[in-house]
Amino acid sequence: MYDCILFGTGKACLNRINSLNFKQINIIGVFDNDKKKQGKLFLGLKIDAPDNIINYKYQYILVISSFYDEIFIQLTSIGVPRVKIIDIQSFLAPNASGRSLIVNGHITYEKGYRVGIEIGGAMNPIYLADHRIQLKQMDYTQHTKNEEGYKNMDLVKVDIIDDGETLNTINEGTLDFIIACHMLEHCRNPIGTIRNFLNRIRTGGIIFLAVPDKRYTFDDYRMLTTFEHLVEDDTNASREREYIDYCDMAESEAVPFSMFIEDNIAYIHYHVWDANSFIDFIYNLQKLWNKSFCIEQVGILDNGLSSNEIILVIKKVD
Repeated sequence: MYDCILFGTGKACLNRINSLNFKQINIIGVFDNDKKKQGKLFLGLKIDAPDNIINYKYQYILVISSFYDEIFIQLTSIGVPRVKIIDIQSFLAPNASGRSLIVNGHITYEKGYRVGIEIGGAMNPIYLADHRIQLKQMDYTQHTKNEEGYKNMDLVKVDIIDDGETLNTINEGTLDFIIACHMLEHCRNPIGTIRNFLNRIRTGGIIFLAVPDKRYTFDDYRMLTTFEHLVEDDTNASREREYIDYCDMAESEAVPFSMFIEDNIAYIHYHVWDANSFIDFIYNLQKLWNKSFCIEQVGILDNGLSSNEIILVIKKVD
């Protein structure tokens, strides 16, 4: 993690700020040459004048401006070492069109999103650009680097230990947003999970989901989960049916049913979708619930390598 200063708050910054890899940087100051902007808030920090840079302890200055060459000369003339001046392109996230970009586009302080949770961030959490927004991490346990599947990984600290499907520790209508990436396919009851999410956010609150497209994972051979199956899981829960889903995934490595019902096997994908079936699921759910939420964005996430992830952004309505 690097302590950095942002230089520039114009259009170039607004177009690129959400693409920053906030897993690498901590913004401690914001600067701009425009005196009309100085003193105003940007990302929760007061925009300062360049002459005050000497008062900050930073590792790098990230220039977010179309006038990089001119600003480079300006900064070196006031004594900033050349090696500490970085063009913003150097710190862009590898997946600039990915989850964080989409989340930061929808969840902003200016739109009234102040408090929320991310479920199961583990080694790949979402980083919000605006530090004024309070994002707490929730998981069913505090994972460690000694666990199978998490060995030698940098893991985010868990703030709330809870079941992400039921959210028992969260009061109704107290959150502005919920983020859950690669979590819904692990849920025994996805419809019930989304219902609980909607219950915990206020009217106008946002839910961001990302799920794997089964065609590009180890689930590629499995049958798609139908909407009828999901409704049955919601209205008539059955551990026997869950076990069938589990055996479908685990194949020859499946444990006996007696062990299955006693253990919470967290890695199970109880349900699988491709892009079309997931979109159908959400539209059918919207119809079933008489449009209790509106769809802000849904579709395949183009991550520059292969379109292996489906994203969904929904907003709770009255």
